[in-house]
Amino acid sequence: MPAVTNTTDLSTFQSLAYYFQNGGLWNYLYSRLPGSQAYLQNPNNASGILYAYQTLGDPKNSGQYNSPYSMLIWYYTAYYANLYPMPSALQAVQANCQEISTIINVSLPNELTNSATQFVADNNSNQHIGRTIALNSYISAFNSLYGNLSCDTYLANVATQNAQSAAAAASNLATQNEVAAYTATQGTTVLGIPVTTTNIAIVVAILVATILGVIAMKKNKE
Repeated sequence: MPAVTNTTDLSTFQSLAYYFQNGGLWNYLYSRLPGSQAYLQNPNNASGILYAYQTLGDPKNSGQYNSPYSMLIWYYTAYYANLYPMPSALQAVQANCQEISTIINVSLPNELTNSATQFVADNNSNQHIGRTIALNSYISAFNSLYGNLSCDTYLANVATQNAQSAAAAASNLATQNEVAAYTATQGTTVLGIPVTTTNIAIVVAILVATILGVIAMKKNKE
């Protein structure tokens, strides 16, 4: 996500970045999760960091954030909030229901699977627990948003509309194909008569005979 531009949010992020720079209790996290300190000070990650701040509280609260678990949960909440849109950014927009559904049912479950795979590789239970709690919290927030937007009903209606549109398009195509097939075999029609080579010859012959008959009748009258 891009860096924040709102003055208040920017000021909050700068305060947090300054705190993370000095370390304090969070040095414990930095020593066990390489790159985490730089991540928490990077303005490009500000949106996710502010999301963690708004949902989990101030990381400067030493009474709340004084254990590996609490720090890791806060960090991974900020981390995943930069990978996927924050629930608040999609609120009250039903057009995003499909995206929300994909995040709930595909993206975040895949992250949980990746976390479990990483745990097998590094056997770091603290990090695995931190990732799992952060992801499940994120899934819960999106589930609430999905329910509030009545996404099941919305997506069902969209599916029905899409099916009806597809059926109409298929019917229209079938009609066009029938017309094309008839035209290819029968030709077009004039006054209800199919215009084919044979029919044209017959019509011409009839017209010639009619004209000759009219001429003959005139001569007889004279």
